[in-house]
Amino acid sequence: MPHPTPVQIAYGSATVIFTTLLLMLVVPTGSTVALVLIALVALALGVVVALAAQCRRDAGVAAGGEPSAMSAPSYEAAAAAPAPAPAVAPAQRPEVSV
Repeated sequence: MPHPTPVQIAYGSATVIFTTLLLMLVVPTGSTVALVLIALVALALGVVVALAAQCRRDAGVAAGGEPSAMSAPSYEAAAAAPAPAPAVAPAQRPEVSV
């Protein structure tokens, strides 16, 4: 299972924090049950947002064949592929007049 990227962690954390603050302002939190439900909803939404960022990254790689700007470069693939030989033009001798 791949580890979450820093972008996923940032999106998920920001979603949890902002959702919790917003729900605490909107919903009356007079009981512990309401606070627990708000925390669970915010956590679930944060996980969904983090997974959506992963799916969007994977879709960018699959659609274009090239990794998008959000994905990490694949060093294994680069190391496995041989580098193409440089094209060398044939050497030309300068014309010498005697």
